[in-house]
Amino acid sequence: MNMVLQAAANAEAEGTLSAVVFVMAAGTKRNSLSIETIGTILKCSLPDAILENLLVAFSSAPTMDYANEAARVVPFDVLMKNRFNFDNPVFQGPLLKTNDPNRALYEMMWTATMTQMANIVNAVFRNKTTKAPLFREMLAMRMKIKTSLNDIRMNIANLQAAQRHIDDADASLAAAKTSQNQSKDFIKKETLKEIVKIPCTELNTLCGACQNLCHANCSLTEITSKGSSDFCGCAAFQNQSNCLRCKDRCSHTEHLHGRYRFETRETTVDKVLNELKLKYEAATQSVAAQGGHVTKSQQAKRLIDAAIAANVDQLRQCCSGIKKICQKFNIVAEMNVMLNQMIAEKRRIHNIKAANEAEAVIQSITRLIQEFSRTDGGSGPGKIRG
Repeated sequence: MNMVLQAAANAEAEGTLSAVVFVMAAGTKRNSLSIETIGTILKCSLPDAILENLLVAFSSAPTMDYANEAARVVPFDVLMKNRFNFDNPVFQGPLLKTNDPNRALYEMMWTATMTQMANIVNAVFRNKTTKAPLFREMLAMRMKIKTSLNDIRMNIANLQAAQRHIDDADASLAAAKTSQNQSKDFIKKETLKEIVKIPCTELNTLCGACQNLCHANCSLTEITSKGSSDFCGCAAFQNQSNCLRCKDRCSHTEHLHGRYRFETRETTVDKVLNELKLKYEAATQSVAAQGGHVTKSQQAKRLIDAAIAANVDQLRQCCSGIKKICQKFNIVAEMNVMLNQMIAEKRRIHNIKAANEAEAVIQSITRLIQEFSRTDGGSGPGKIRG
């Protein structure tokens, strides 16, 4: 059929297309489902404007009544003036011999056939040539339909890879955020204790080792040298060589007199846990990188979705365009094969999200097929028109 349409488009482009001639045998053996099927395909492929110029020549039809009866299996209307019949067994047998007893009959049938052939030629030239590029437009749109269907099929196969990249990137991003959250507390508050000297007026016995005020307001004469044995006479020693007020019983050699006291002060500082900080910094970098991967994967997926949507839209436009040229155009035959391939591609998808999206695309195309497969006037045999 594509060859027939292409030939018609070529004649149309040359400005010489005035008719389409459909030749079929009218014998009982050929009045079968195959003839009706071919006629249905022809009906759904010819522009409405050319149907008035459709000529049907019935071979093996000795009379016009015989041809009219055969015309009933043709699934579209055929004008009476566009029907032709001929019956010439010479075309189906060996060359006649000079002394053949049926030669005169065959010559008469030959003349009748050539007369009908001349009538067909006259009918062809009687019709006006078509000026609108109907066949070319139909062929171009049919090609776009096939291209769009093939692109959709390929993009359905790409959905799984795109969705898998998104899922992998999402999982990596989630893991990076978890690591970042677990290592974010790399700065700890720490309380430091510091012993400071607080000046005062009284004379105190102090321990230089443990920084303890052993005896406040000591009554001894001020001892100017540290570690003097005179400290044994201080109340903190009670005539012993080790201080009774020091927690570690420090020796008198660690003691001195001074006009100050010791005071413990607490200071809160931030302490950086370096190992945890390194993990946090690495996780932060990973969050940024994986976030970029998620964005890129989503963008790639959106491009596939947009391409599928554009192809579906182009399918609708082309089907609408063809319907304007050929109202009986039936898209089922054009699209069912590719639709089955899409269904097969979907069965190979293991990612649930991608499979659901592929199913949604398949359903949208199925609805499109159902919408445009409703041919006007049905698809049964044509009626006889005068």
